[in-house]
This record gives sequence, structure tokens and C-alpha cells, in this order.
Amino acid sequence: MKHWVALTVCTLVSVAGCPQAAEQPAELGPIITTTITPGAYTGDVTLALRTLQDGAVVDEQQSTQSVMETIGDYGLPIIPAVNSPPRENLVLSSQESGLTIEQRVDSVAFADGRLVIVLETSIGSPPLELTGQETVTYEIVDADTLAYTSELSVSSPEIGGRSGGVAWQGGGTLRRQ
Repeated sequence: MKHWVALTVCTLVSVAGCPQAAEQPAELGPIITTTITPGAYTGDVTLALRTLQDGAVVDEQQSTQSVMETIGDYGLPIIPAVNSPPRENLVLSSQESGLTIEQRVDSVAFADGRLVIVLETSIGSPPLELTGQETVTYEIVDADTLAYTSELSVSSPEIGGRSGGVAWQGGGTLRRQ
């Protein structure tokens, strides 16, 4: 079963494996409630992945992924690694072959039929670490349909006068089964 973090981390950075629950800070934010109808949602999401060097696109790839999301009782996606909805300060990480991927939920907000989840993201480890932010949005189209988007941008500090990064944008429609 794929979810918003698995989609972004597992399918686009498949080298690192799927996220696991990381050591959590003492204070997790509250669980908010939305009006998204609970259930299993499926659909296709088209993703555009761009590799950047010194701010310029040096490679671009596009793919379509089938996605399944579980929306729980609070109207929030369930993160399988922790069997919990996203909440501020929740941390997920994975590591394989020396590559560490960590995401911390920075904010979770719902207004006007839109759920927006912002994640602080780091990939790698110093001095070769890409850091940035991902924003995942679920927008209610109707009681059984969500518009889904994910945008991520991570970059490295300048090393030897050069910098690099990765950015992606994705979106599609998810329908409740």
C-alpha cells in the first residue's frame, strides 16, 4: 500500500527503501480533523523529476505511478510506518547503502476543502546532503474524489563552486473505492 511519503520517497528515490518511524521528538503536534471522507483511494499520479546543477535543469524524467492512499477516521492519510496520521514534528526516515532520507512534518493544515502537509526533507548526510521542503496537497473534488499534488525541492550547499538539487512535481486524481 502506497501513501504520500512512500510515493515521494520510495518511488522517486528507490535506492533508499521505504520510510520507517524514526526517534520522535518529545512533543508531537495535535491530530487535526478534516472533512475528507475516510476510505481507500486509488488513482494514477503523473510525476516530473528534475535533476538540477547550479540551478539549471540537467535531466528531466516523467512517469506515472498507481497510488493507493488510506484516509483514516480523522480525514487524514495514514502513514503505515507509524500507523498514524501526519502531525507536526512526526519524523520518518530510511537508510540503505549509506543514503539517509529523513522527513519531518512541519505543518498540517485544512481549510476550504484543501489539506496541505509540509515536510522538511533531507537526503544524504553532510557534507553531501540535499535539504529542502515537500508540500503534499489533497483537495476535495467531491465526496469520493481527491485531487492530489506533491511538490518537492531539495538542494545541496555549494561545494567547490557548484551546487546540485532535485525537484519534482506530481499530481493526479484519487477516487474512493
